[in-house]
Amino acid sequence: MLEIVLLVTLHGIISRSEGVLLDPVENALNSVTVTQNKTREDDENLYGAENAIDGDLATWAHIARPSGNLGWFRVELGGVFCIKQILHYFDNDRNKVNTHTCSSERCECEGDRCVKLPLKVVLSGGSGGSGGSGDTSPPDQCILGDMVHLEHPPGTSKFFQVNEIVIITNPSDETSDETTDDNADDNSGEYPVKTTYLLLI
Repeated sequence: MLEIVLLVTLHGIISRSEGVLLDPVENALNSVTVTQNKTREDDENLYGAENAIDGDLATWAHIARPSGNLGWFRVELGGVFCIKQILHYFDNDRNKVNTHTCSSERCECEGDRCVKLPLKVVLSGGSGGSGGSGDTSPPDQCILGDMVHLEHPPGTSKFFQVNEIVIITNPSDETSDETTDDNADDNSGEYPVKTTYLLLI
């Protein structure tokens, strides 16, 4: 039997089976891994992290914040990228989005829930760092990272949701698949590490 969950909003009633699909986004990453520390009602099908990267605003990851602790949602990118912008949709309305625009030092947030749902780009020690050479330094309009971490601090509501998260890289990250002796190196795990940019679906 098909289970239909209805979303009641100011814009009317929307069915999960109907969907609210996002348009493709240029230079958005694909092939990421998402996790969250506690899923609401332990229902991975209805509230699991994968719902936040299916391109559909009518499905969502719903994170239950453990009592007295942070609730968090994490995106592991599978390599080091220079991230230009991150879009966090927190409702099935395309206009309800926190837009994080990044420089080489930090990401600035614009949206209704920037304070309640802070986000940071992480460059973990095991991913090769920023490289240290001129060729691997990030441009001014993006920040190096291999993980995006979204959290919900204590003192706020018990739950938070991620309807969709889209991570957009700097288009100058793209490198040729044909590597010559002049630009070949052994730093395959350092930025830039991928040449394909797709929508998170």
